[in-house]
Amino acid sequence: MFYRLLILLVALPLSHQVFATKTNAQVNGVLGTSFDITLYGIEEPQSHAAISSLLSHINNLENTLSTWRKDSEISQFNRLKQLNGMSEHLVQVLNLCHQWENQSQQHFSCRIGKIHKQWQQAVTTQVLPNRIAMRRLARDIIKTPMFNFNTKQSAIIQSHIVYDVSALAKGYILDDAIKFIRAHSPKVTGIKLNIGGDLVFWGKKSPDSMWNAAIGQHNLMNDNDQSTIISISEGAIAHSGMGERDFRINRRQFSHILAPKEGWPIDTPHSVSVYARDATTADAAATMLSNMDIANAIDWVNKQQDLEALFQAADGQKYWSNNWQALVKTKSNQPLTRMTVDYQIPQFSGTDYERPYLAIWLTDKNNQFIRQLLLLGSSNRWAQENKRWWRNIGRKNDSMLDALAKPTRRPGHYSLQWDGFDFNHNIVEQEHLVLHVEASREHGGHDYQRITIDLATNSPMSLNGVGEIGKTVVTINQ
Repeated sequence: MFYRLLILLVALPLSHQVFATKTNAQVNGVLGTSFDITLYGIEEPQSHAAISSLLSHINNLENTLSTWRKDSEISQFNRLKQLNGMSEHLVQVLNLCHQWENQSQQHFSCRIGKIHKQWQQAVTTQVLPNRIAMRRLARDIIKTPMFNFNTKQSAIIQSHIVYDVSALAKGYILDDAIKFIRAHSPKVTGIKLNIGGDLVFWGKKSPDSMWNAAIGQHNLMNDNDQSTIISISEGAIAHSGMGERDFRINRRQFSHILAPKEGWPIDTPHSVSVYARDATTADAAATMLSNMDIANAIDWVNKQQDLEALFQAADGQKYWSNNWQALVKTKSNQPLTRMTVDYQIPQFSGTDYERPYLAIWLTDKNNQFIRQLLLLGSSNRWAQENKRWWRNIGRKNDSMLDALAKPTRRPGHYSLQWDGFDFNHNIVEQEHLVLHVEASREHGGHDYQRITIDLATNSPMSLNGVGEIGKTVVTINQ
């Protein structure tokens, strides 16, 4: 076997219950990174045999899917542009790639390996690729039809298509590893796998227990005190975005995640952590969401079932999907306080009426920023019209407009909720906060109001509104 470091196996029988039997193994050199596995419910000899067999199986998968190996099946396909008798695993992975490219509206692609190679060469030569040439190649790839591969027919690809399946191969291998262990060790009760920080959990480590995983700061390469702990019953977690694999050319850093439509990293890179029911979905979704602006990415996640995401922008701001906070493990078993804000956009008469630009945010009593609750309007130009918001919040947080801004709305009554977290996804402990409301409108006025919020009260609090700001009612949901 090709792995260079010894496997460390530890069996820990914590009690007489079969659930407590636990075996750990750590191996380096799996998929070019570290591999950790924990098995529950089977004794040490069976665990050793299962892990040894699994490592051989993963090695075979690498021989099929790794583009870093010149003798792998996918490398031969890319080099020869045709293949007879394609293996079942390669067929499944390439067809999954095509499905994700179609459903992502070209925010995901496994067919841009040629573009990746040019960026890798640019790191060596320290000469930036030609952006126009990259765009042309990217759009030629998009225009090239995709078809379903199968094991019974010869496969042929055009000269400009080079497959790189790293965007979902790790997740596919993790899911396949779960199936492999369960098939070879049917008595196993719980499985935890970690390949290079991407995790998948199956079963239980003990009765009625949950799996915990730490989501750290993406711009830090080590564990830190600012990690968010999420708790899940089963499923997978994948990460994508800014990191040590980024391209560094002439002292500039470019994300290693390339936008398939442009052959170029997106202008405002961010990182994303995704929870999904399986590792393949988590891996592919994480790559896709890294190529979308945060606001559209969150909207996409909110439409999916059994999928949640946490986004971290380059300026340190965090944003998340609607139900991500339900996964977060809190220090207290008490439910989080949620606050509902019912607000009104007033109606004005006149032929030159323009919809207002509205900002609603929370601070503490010392005017320290807590959380942005609403931004209506989607351009930098309007943002500065809400002068208080721009001076105190907007200009200090570059990613906020890209992540949160929504189109302006017509007059009417609307509602929003606050989940109890601050902008960095920490639970807010203070009981007294300040709600700020600011609105401006072309051909209209500019108004600002604030109200102190007592999170311990059961009584609604309200602002009567003035000018461009309609009545606002705050209700604390205990």
